Amino acid sequence: METRNLNYVLCVAENKNISKAAEKLFISQPTLSQHIHKLEEQLGVELFDRTKSPLSLTYAGERFVQIASKILNLEKQLIQEIEDINNSCKGRLIIGISAIHGTSILPSILPKYKELFPGIEISLVEENATKLYKLTELGKVDITITNTPIQNEHLIYETLTLDEIIIAIPDIYLPFKFDKNKYYHPFDKLDSHNIEISQLKECPFLFLKQGHRVRQISDAIFQEEGFKPQIIIESINIETLYRLTMENMGITFLPKSLILKWDKVENLYQYPISFFSLTNSIANYSMVVIYNKYRFLPIAARKFIYLLREFY
Repeated sequence: METRNLNYVLCVAENKNISKAAEKLFISQPTLSQHIHKLEEQLGVELFDRTKSPLSLTYAGERFVQIASKILNLEKQLIQEIEDINNSCKGRLIIGISAIHGTSILPSILPKYKELFPGIEISLVEENATKLYKLTELGKVDITITNTPIQNEHLIYETLTLDEIIIAIPDIYLPFKFDKNKYYHPFDKLDSHNIEISQLKECPFLFLKQGHRVRQISDAIFQEEGFKPQIIIESINIETLYRLTMENMGITFLPKSLILKWDKVENLYQYPISFFSLTNSIANYSMVVIYNKYRFLPIAARKFIYLLREFY
């Protein structure tokens, strides 16, 4: 049985359509169909139920896909291990990361990494946390940098640092009891600057779109408080929300680590924004790097993780 036939079956199973799979494999649809039919004749079973649309796997097909995936992973692992033994340091590292963290992490790490591994091609996959978990499990990315992850038996999590979601409030929305001159900087005794979400019921909020970890935490906080926020704007870009907060558009949630980065670029004291910790325990989370425990992790990926630990 040829390796390419394993890839053909996996591609058809993933796309649930012969024509779409053929396009991705850069072969003609009749050629792909012929390979699948010959393989089924060789095995003596049908791998696909062609009476349904979209195309679905038979029981034999499901087992074939499971085992074929393992075979191809082992083949890739063998090749990568031999490359590492030869110290070729050539190949590609696919990094999954959200746009939120990409701006604060990658500029500090990638230049140094490229000095160490100039022959490694780096590919970035920027998606929300939910998609990144799935892509890591499927082996579409080598490593992913994200917030506290969901539990998944296929993934390994290494904690890089602890972080906290804080709240940025334009002074015009501060409750009367708060001194507007006291909370301008998020690192001046922030631990003693707490605010309860219930005090902001009538205020407008700026939220990240669904799928982002900060959004999940934000939704959980309001669910815990028992009321819905007045969301006037949703965005995929957390810096956009932060800039709109500076213009008094509304209140937003931000990782404390990002505020620290932005404060190095511009003085936060100049803006009429106050920063507070939240009384909710779910506002605390971890930054982690994740990878698939059933796939070989090449030396280039392990070195990147080492630089991540150094960074934090």
